[in-house]
Amino acid sequence: METENLIHGKNSLNNMMDELKRKHRVINMMISMHSVLHQRYKTKTLIGSIFFLLSAIILNIFTFFDYSYLEFTGIEEENAKNIISLASFSVFILSIIFLLVDWSKKSEQHLQAINQLSRLLNKLRLIQNIKEPSVVVNKIELFDELYNQTFETIPKVPDTQFNSLKIKHYNKVEFSKFIDNHKGKPYIVVRILFFFNINFRKNEK
Repeated sequence: METENLIHGKNSLNNMMDELKRKHRVINMMISMHSVLHQRYKTKTLIGSIFFLLSAIILNIFTFFDYSYLEFTGIEEENAKNIISLASFSVFILSIIFLLVDWSKKSEQHLQAINQLSRLLNKLRLIQNIKEPSVVVNKIELFDELYNQTFETIPKVPDTQFNSLKIKHYNKVEFSKFIDNHKGKPYIVVRILFFFNINFRKNEK
């Protein structure tokens, strides 16, 4: 009976450790996904801000512009003013849409998700280094609660982007392994070799 309990306990611990490894992979993948989303929204915010800044400068210039200088283009002064008015209205509408989509806030939310997941990953790694079974079981139970809480609070990855982001993550993992197998070579060379390996060797297979 004691032997059976020992075997059952060992099997249970092994199952918990396997589940921990699975969660390790999930957290890594989610960090990659949120990193891409954070960068995307950050880039959109930057492009939008630059666009509206340049638009404001150009429209202010035309406020004091002498439209007689446009005679060589064949555009009449009244038509030019109408075009500027239409452009001003269009920029105003776009600025409202820009505020409503709030890419800056989304970028910040995904950055916070990265930080939360990174802290979660660090806790997981500490648990994996513990040797005492009884301590590991207790730590895993506490970790599971934190894991569920974290995934409830962080923003969800859009379903429409999930598969493409998953592919990006696996490519990142494969590239990391590829770098390990080509130590000492310049980064650009490794990048080119990886590109040919992914796009040509796999096609041959």
